[in-house]
Amino acid sequence: MRDPAQAVYLTAADLRERYRCSRMWITRRIKQSNFPRPVKFGGRVGSRRRWKLADVEAWEAEQRRAS
Repeated sequence: MRDPAQAVYLTAADLRERYRCSRMWITRRIKQSNFPRPVKFGGRVGSRRRWKLADVEAWEAEQRRAS
């Protein structure tokens, strides 16, 4: 089990590579399913979106159970 203080975050580019998908695929999954929402780092201007790896892996496991 990972230490929560050492959480790993993925960028949108990381997700696109992981799933071989487009930005729109990620956006649709967030809107249409229970795909994890990104965490925003930074202020209002120039904020960065990142996805917690543990949340993404949990979503993947749920998808495997459902299929």
